[in-house]
Amino acid sequence: MVLCLLPVLPPELRPIIQIDGGKLMSSDINELYRRVIYRNNTLIDLLTTSRSTPGELVMCQEKLVQEAVDTLLDNGIRGQPMRDGHNKVYKSFSDVIEGKEGRFRETLLGKRVDYSGRSVIVVGPSLSLHRCGLPREIAIELFQTFVIRGLIRQHFASNIGVAKSKIREKEPVVWEILHEVMQGHPVLLNRAPTLHRLGIQAFQPILVEGHAICLHPLVCKGFNADFDGDQMAVHVPLSLEAQAEARLLMFSHMNLLSPAIGDPISVPTQDMLIGLYVLTSGNRRGICANSSPSTIVTEFLCESRSRKGSFPIIDSNPLSNPTQRNREVLMAERANLVFHNKVIDGTAIKRLIRRLIDHFGMAYTSHILDQVKTLGFRQATATSISLGIDDLLTIPSKGWLVQDAEQQSFILEKHHHYGNVHAVEKLRQSIEIWYATSEYLRQEMNPNFRMTDPFNPVHMMSFSGARGNASQVHQLVGMRGLMSDPQGQMIDLPIQSNLREGLSLTEYIISCYGARKGVVDTAVRTSDAGYLTRRLVEVVQHIVVRRTDCGTIRGISVSPRNGMMPERILYKH
Repeated sequence: MVLCLLPVLPPELRPIIQIDGGKLMSSDINELYRRVIYRNNTLIDLLTTSRSTPGELVMCQEKLVQEAVDTLLDNGIRGQPMRDGHNKVYKSFSDVIEGKEGRFRETLLGKRVDYSGRSVIVVGPSLSLHRCGLPREIAIELFQTFVIRGLIRQHFASNIGVAKSKIREKEPVVWEILHEVMQGHPVLLNRAPTLHRLGIQAFQPILVEGHAICLHPLVCKGFNADFDGDQMAVHVPLSLEAQAEARLLMFSHMNLLSPAIGDPISVPTQDMLIGLYVLTSGNRRGICANSSPSTIVTEFLCESRSRKGSFPIIDSNPLSNPTQRNREVLMAERANLVFHNKVIDGTAIKRLIRRLIDHFGMAYTSHILDQVKTLGFRQATATSISLGIDDLLTIPSKGWLVQDAEQQSFILEKHHHYGNVHAVEKLRQSIEIWYATSEYLRQEMNPNFRMTDPFNPVHMMSFSGARGNASQVHQLVGMRGLMSDPQGQMIDLPIQSNLREGLSLTEYIISCYGARKGVVDTAVRTSDAGYLTRRLVEVVQHIVVRRTDCGTIRGISVSPRNGMMPERILYKH
């Protein structure tokens, strides 16, 4: 492509402003334009005024003009970028328009829109699944035009000016009309980055006090949101078509399944899950010390009996006998069968929600989820689980296991010293010895908790799936084990201590390798994944899929494993 005319940015996009002291500050592009104009005028003088100018001089000046144009379009494309007197690189055309902060993506594609707001989110444990809480200040701004219409229609205001005056003065009638307007008007909540469909969901708004948006705890996973300062944007769909789409497709209680793998995504976690786990594990702490779990569950779930299409929650016959010691909550295989005794952990509650959705649909399951959420929170509050350093019980067999591994490593070192074992083989066997020791300690961890204290807070948090995992508990009460260096190579010197016992100086420095590598990898993976997603979208955005089935006979046969379908298939070409 050859440019015959050089594009010139409007003055508003390359301003010259006056600062204190009468000095002028100019956009970098103005300086680059000045260089192009100066060199081009010099070339014109050489071509017009001096007919006897040598051809080499004209060609040299043409190269200077071309270099100035290239710098204007993309500074640094020829190698060394042009800099100002303070050694700062000039921003060229490409720098102004490219990237997330560029002219296109920030100003043109990412415009600010009306009927939208933004605030910090806080948890709303008393909300229904399809509701969110909007602060009064945000709600009155979002629905101001609707409130003005309501004030005029109901003859509380004669014109728009009077209506706005009543809104500014926050008269009681304003809040009544706002409440009526919000009843039938959904709003959209969005949390950046919007990486999948569940990043934007519709909710029925209600007014709340304060300045923060209240969010239902069960929709946090879809938004990848937590309550440590996250912010969310709220938008109001205006047209009837947009409102209908929000109600039919985007409401939170209609999006209980993950679009990626089809598993339930609105699942009780953390406090809710630990409450359900304590309630169903036979623990006598909290509420269960005074009343049976079956009584508690019956109080919360009895509403389901009176609903249309209800199913038996518990089998009342074996639990009606006051001398009966069986007090576990029951889980159903099918809707027409009684529930079976089972401890509710993360896997069990996900399987139960999956069956509820299959049998009764999402709208009905959302009511059950709200009741289970309330039940879990109440039991967790009454149980009041806390974590102390005395709850970290070191495995008794650790001493002789580590001693045995050290003895094997010493023998291996002697063989290597006498030349019987190669250095590479010695490293491999040493890693195998300590890996086997670490794994044996990991296997001993769960039986040790069950024998010493089955209701240990660390044990319940980890093995219920509420918080943490077995690997983290292993580092707390077992041993930290082998670490990797920044190149990904395993360090043959293991960390024998755990975090309960404390690390030596050498062990601490070795553990810092893995910690630093984890922080760096997280940042790199996030940026690389975002850039890959953007490139994929740009490549396939012209493709429109109109068929539900392409009709191919080629594919991969997949069978259920242990009654469960795999979440993903890894394929190497």
